[in-house]
Amino acid sequence: MRSLTLKIFISYWIAAALVIITFNVVGTPLHNPEFSRALDTLLRTSAVASIANYESAGCPGRTPVLARANSSFMLANDSGSFLCGDNHDAGVQDFIVHSAASTKMSRKRYVDHELFAISAHDQAGHPYVFIMEEPYAQPGKILGVLTPSYTTVGISGVCTFFLALLLTRPIRRLRWAAREIASGKLETRVDWGSRSKSSVIGRHDEINGLVHDFNHMADRLQRLVGAQRLLLRDVSHELRSPLARLSIALELVRARSNEDVRRDLDRMERESARINDLVAELLSLSLMETLENVTKPMVVPLSELLEDLIFDATYEAQNANRKIRSSIARDCFVCGDPALIRRAIENVIRNAIHYSPTGGVVTVSLTSEQRAEGAFSVIQVVDEGPGVPEDELDSILLPFYRVDKSRNLLTGGFGIGLSIAARAIRLHSGAISARNRVGGGLTLELSLPLRVAEVATMSA
Repeated sequence: MRSLTLKIFISYWIAAALVIITFNVVGTPLHNPEFSRALDTLLRTSAVASIANYESAGCPGRTPVLARANSSFMLANDSGSFLCGDNHDAGVQDFIVHSAASTKMSRKRYVDHELFAISAHDQAGHPYVFIMEEPYAQPGKILGVLTPSYTTVGISGVCTFFLALLLTRPIRRLRWAAREIASGKLETRVDWGSRSKSSVIGRHDEINGLVHDFNHMADRLQRLVGAQRLLLRDVSHELRSPLARLSIALELVRARSNEDVRRDLDRMERESARINDLVAELLSLSLMETLENVTKPMVVPLSELLEDLIFDATYEAQNANRKIRSSIARDCFVCGDPALIRRAIENVIRNAIHYSPTGGVVTVSLTSEQRAEGAFSVIQVVDEGPGVPEDELDSILLPFYRVDKSRNLLTGGFGIGLSIAARAIRLHSGAISARNRVGGGLTLELSLPLRVAEVATMSA
């Protein structure tokens, strides 16, 4: 049972049921000792009078002392046979036999009435059983248990339902806001409405305080992340100028150096180039995180873009002694920024080439797929590498995250490429996911909405 509304609703009715049961067990008049003794005395007096009337004048002449408008009275012998009156209730004969053997008043409940019986004797000592059939005084009683009326059930049900909604509505909004913030939309806030600020119900209660604290946390988080992004961008920009000057200085020194010094200069140049690549990646990531949507989108022929990209990536794969195998569906068009889409796919393919073993094959496929939310073009990039631990599959799409924590130059890049790809795909209302391939390797799947309308227009 996952719905809090349902839990509150059911909890209320469990509490109501316990109250009803408690009332019926300890709150009914029969559980009052004085009332029970008085009823027992009246039944015994009525039984003596009924037996005397029966023996002298027969059944029509009996007039019980305990006369009630809706009650009926019966007289039976100790074997369960009725002498006056009749009753067809289930188990009534066993009830009479049991009452005849008991010295106390007996009681048996039915759906709409109950029976009271007491044993008695005439002056000669012959045994009789006097029975009183009593309909329930309250119309809401079932099997003698007092139940709430339809009006009570209706009013309580409606009030409980709206109370549950009042409690769960802000919780649902908080959950939605938490999911939006987790997806990167740090500007999301919970709007609890102006009524909660001015009404008596929502002015200073705990729920309104929770919403206020959540929004305060989101504000603080957005400011911190914004400051971090600004710092990252500024530092990256500041590093570019000294790196450029360092490269020029290296070339000048190399022209005046001997062979031994040039080897050290080559090593310095490689490290400088690596830092320069890192700065470029950081600037790309900073740019991606500042974009809220794609400006000036256009129809992109994804099939042609992917073919051109694979043609270029094949050279890189051959230099690393890997191969690329492709299967591309025709006429797949998407709407967006072709440079961002190309960058995203390129990062994923280069990542697959890097992690595939020597002689390995990277498989790239493009298909169209109909889903519940619409038509999508689906790109799958499959490598033959070591794969990723199952609990880290989502983390590899985060900036600077690497499965290999050693950060060895031979084991990977900076951990930025896949996060740039993920951000670019999500900017185009798409999705990216990672899963391990059966038999080894990693599959990265990129889904982009397929623009069928644009395709039809272009074909015409």
